[in-house]
Amino acid sequence: MESIVVNKIIETCSKVCFENVSLIKNNCHEISITAKLMCALSSKFTDWDVDIEYNRDVGDVKRPDIIIHKRKRKGRENNLAIIEVKKNACARSATEDLKIICDFTTRGGQYCYQVGIFINILYNKIEYCVVKNGKIANKLCTHAFVVLK
Repeated sequence: MESIVVNKIIETCSKVCFENVSLIKNNCHEISITAKLMCALSSKFTDWDVDIEYNRDVGDVKRPDIIIHKRKRKGRENNLAIIEVKKNACARSATEDLKIICDFTTRGGQYCYQVGIFINILYNKIEYCVVKNGKIANKLCTHAFVVLK
């Protein structure tokens, strides 16, 4: 199931980037792309709540870019995916986001999301890394999308 979720998220992100390449070309802030991605994911995960910068725990300063979950329910079965998105991420920034994703996907942790994905958006491709059970599950992968002039 996790691979289906990951594939659906990566394919959706690639499509969103392709359809909104002007946001990338014009160096718009990543939140512009993240908002578009959240809307697109909402139509792909219709039985789930898809939220952006969600912070249900008032005292907790961690706010993932996008989460796919069941609001007001706890447990791994209600926390499907956490997504962190960056544009042209430097190594330090990517490492910080991967640490957040690891924390959110750790079994027995506070949230224990089933899967986490770090997405780095570049001009004509996305790079991504999958996290499961608090550990990086794969090397950095690349998914290209065609950019029309």
